[in-house]
Amino acid sequence: MNKTNEGLGTKPRPVQVQSWADKVQVSDATTRFKLKQLDRQPTGSHLVINDGALLETTEQWHRSIVGYFLGYKMSFHAAKSIARRAWSAHGLEQVITIDSGFLIFRFRTEEDLQGILAKGPWMFGGKHIALQQ
Repeated sequence: MNKTNEGLGTKPRPVQVQSWADKVQVSDATTRFKLKQLDRQPTGSHLVINDGALLETTEQWHRSIVGYFLGYKMSFHAAKSIARRAWSAHGLEQVITIDSGFLIFRFRTEEDLQGILAKGPWMFGGKHIALQQ
């Protein structure tokens, strides 16, 4: 990624910046992560993002549901194990954890996802998991 600083009447000068991968710091070995605070750039700076830098598509979100345990914190590995046992035959592709205890479950198709929602509510290890597309 390159940035250019443009001021009034001055020639833009390129500024090298770190990639997003360089900015992501692992804060916990249980796959949770936090983004490092980005420095503010001078007014008039332009951020250039290469087409290859975009990792996710909106189509993936149509096949995903977000889960959360109300009043209980289940470990990521336990929740992932239960989800795989219960939903792998119903199109579960991936389980991701994000900060604050939220889980993202991605399915092969949106129809697979709708089938899981229709069969709910769900319990993982005797604890209710709230699910929302």
